[in-house]
Amino acid sequence: MSRAAGKDEKVYITEIGWPSHDVGYDEDVVAAYLSRYYLLARSKPYINGVWWYDLYDDGTDSSNREHRFGLIDRAGREKPTFRSFASTSRLLRDTRSVELDDKGDSVQIRLHGEKKRIVYWSAISIPGQKRPLIDYMGSAAPVIGSYDGSLPAVSNRQQFDLVAPKSPVPIMWSP
Repeated sequence: MSRAAGKDEKVYITEIGWPSHDVGYDEDVVAAYLSRYYLLARSKPYINGVWWYDLYDDGTDSSNREHRFGLIDRAGREKPTFRSFASTSRLLRDTRSVELDDKGDSVQIRLHGEKKRIVYWSAISIPGQKRPLIDYMGSAAPVIGSYDGSLPAVSNRQQFDLVAPKSPVPIMWSP
C-alpha cells in the first residue's frame, strides 16, 4: 500500500474477534488469542489501531456464533476476553517501542517503556473447538494455574524460559 501510494500508509484493523459459541472457541482460548493478536499488532509500525468486535455479546443464543463475540455477555458479566483486553491494553499503553522475535515455534516480544517487559508464548494454533485452554497448556498449566484472561506473569527468568515457550498463553516477565 505504501509503495502504491508513494508514502507511508497506516493500517486500521476495524474488526477482529473470535466467537465463543457452543461449537466455537472456549472463552479462555479467545482471551489468549486476543492478547497474542494485540501484542503482534503493536509490533508492526504500520498498524495504527485495532478494534475488537464486539463490546457486548449480540444475543443470548449460545448456539449462534454471531451472539458470542463480545468482551461482556448480555447479563453484563465480564468474559475472560475483557480481562485479557484490559491487561494487554494497560501493558501496551506504557510501551514506547516493541521488538518482535518470531522464532517459528514461539514468539517473544520485548516491550520498552518505563519498565522493560518480555512477553513470550508458543506459536501453536489452538483449534476452534470447545475445549478449555488447560487442555493445551502442558507443563505451563501448573505455573499459570487458573487462567482468568489476564496476562500471567512469572517472577524469575528460569521459570520464564522453561514455561513460556511451551505456553499458548502469553506469559510476561519483567527483568
